[in-house]
Amino acid sequence: TVAGGTTATRTVTLTNNGPQICQLQGIGIDPNDAYDEFGIVGGTVAVYSLGPGANLPLQVTFTANSKTPPLLRKADLSMTTNDPIVPSLQVPLTGTLQNQFYAASAWPKWHHDNANTGLSAADTSRNQGVVAWQVAIGRPPTGTNGPSSYIHSPVIGIDANGDDIVYMLGYNNWQPSPGPGTPGSGNGLFYAVYGTQSASPGATLWATPLTGPEALAQESTPTIVADNSIFLMAGGEQNHYPQFFHFDPDGNILWSGVQAIGGQTFPCSFDPTGATDCSQVSANPRVNDGFDTCPGFDSNGILYLFDDDQPGCDSYSSVTAGQPALQWSATCNAPVDSGGKGPHIESFSAALTDTSESVFSWGGTAVAVSAGGSELWGTLITGTLPMTTGSAAGPGQTGCENDSVGSPALDGTGTDAVIAFGGYDPTCTDINGGIVGLNLATGNQDWIYQFPTLPPPPAPWTMTPHGSAIVAYSSPASLGNGSWVMGYLDGVYAFAPPAGGTGAATQLWRVPTGLVLSSPAVGADGTVFFGSTDGNFYAVNGLGPQAGTLRWKLNVGAAINSSPAIGSDGTVYFAADDGNLYAVK
Repeated sequence: TVAGGTTATRTVTLTNNGPQICQLQGIGIDPNDAYDEFGIVGGTVAVYSLGPGANLPLQVTFTANSKTPPLLRKADLSMTTNDPIVPSLQVPLTGTLQNQFYAASAWPKWHHDNANTGLSAADTSRNQGVVAWQVAIGRPPTGTNGPSSYIHSPVIGIDANGDDIVYMLGYNNWQPSPGPGTPGSGNGLFYAVYGTQSASPGATLWATPLTGPEALAQESTPTIVADNSIFLMAGGEQNHYPQFFHFDPDGNILWSGVQAIGGQTFPCSFDPTGATDCSQVSANPRVNDGFDTCPGFDSNGILYLFDDDQPGCDSYSSVTAGQPALQWSATCNAPVDSGGKGPHIESFSAALTDTSESVFSWGGTAVAVSAGGSELWGTLITGTLPMTTGSAAGPGQTGCENDSVGSPALDGTGTDAVIAFGGYDPTCTDINGGIVGLNLATGNQDWIYQFPTLPPPPAPWTMTPHGSAIVAYSSPASLGNGSWVMGYLDGVYAFAPPAGGTGAATQLWRVPTGLVLSSPAVGADGTVFFGSTDGNFYAVNGLGPQAGTLRWKLNVGAAINSSPAIGSDGTVYFAADDGNLYAVK
């Protein structure tokens, strides 16, 4: 993992385990090195004779020439041999472009990187689906406005030994708001747990309680930065008092508070003790919603966040202690839908380009904002779905709310933002949706993949009639070859954008499961990991001749809506609604 323009060197050792001389020819990097970033010290080796038992160490380099997504780059070290059984060899190589503000760990933020690719540099081909450990973090309480569930996700930092530390929010004794205008109660615990390769796998390093009735971020995933401190949003779907926290690596709160949210001022001063309860700071501090967003930092260390009920976003400087400075707070004027409803932003994480432009979305609306806080474009995504939010939809019906809230991702060419949408059809009966590629420069639709129209999911995953169908919570993940994978009502779909860049995308495969709200994570070997409301955690072959086939599944007896995080050794971590954080390897 290297910064743009810098080089890392690793040793690849070839060993002749046979009894005869092995002649190697044309040892070099295959042409599949898209950015010409991999090389061999000394260049291509034309011919080399390797005697029985002999070794040939080769110095292989990776230089990050391109600073655009994908952050994970791949190539092959290849050669031919005089062995009739193995006439050619390919050694897979991977390198990762590092945003130097994030921790140099396996999975420092939501969906791994600023492009939200969900694509890991770790080889997961040896993950067999065996539970290495499970840690009780609290069972999600029953919500009054729909189900409570672990839809936020673990992230991974590193300790002084270079071992993985898994961070996850737990519910502890939290009880959600009983109704509009009334705070929840209790507290949550923010956990740090040793990963599988440490000396104490599964042991809790610390568990910090969050103070105040809104201090549990039910829907936000933390982010780990280069000094291994952690940023965490607070106040989720049923919480209405926004607050965010900065922790040191030992679990101590460096500061908490909030200045503005989605273009409006919110009077909760930054408190270096973290003790201030933002729900009590004024006579009427409540906003329409709290923070669902997961923190994202650009390469300059500027923090981006936004609120789902306000059509805007905010940018803060980030400091180790004290009060961060608000850079800008922008209100966006994206187009309204056919029912006259304007932007209602609820992406869990904005996608950030290398020029610090942000793209975020909610319910069929996508917005791009410049690094200075000005709106670049706003697009209403409809595809073949008539957007019916807020409009009349039949006798006695007041309309259907579309609720696609997955995060945008950026494709590997820097051309498109890949965004899902979904909701009720015009009859308020069935669900349909899809995924589009929007041109980053203009916001125009380049391509689309349309999911099938299906009945809404069973209770509790459908809210009040015609109110809110939980659909398109799953965010697209990259398969690393230009193709994408994403969850839907009846399983996980993989699809490829059209070869010419415009038109209809092609379905590659589908794995039938229950409802998938989990956003897939993809190993460097192409294995796709995701959970489902059917109680199973799945590993699916994403690439090659076995693409779309099940490698294994693990049943935990409760819904798994948390998106997985992939550790440096290929272990996969996720939370389930049975109240446990799992490590699977």
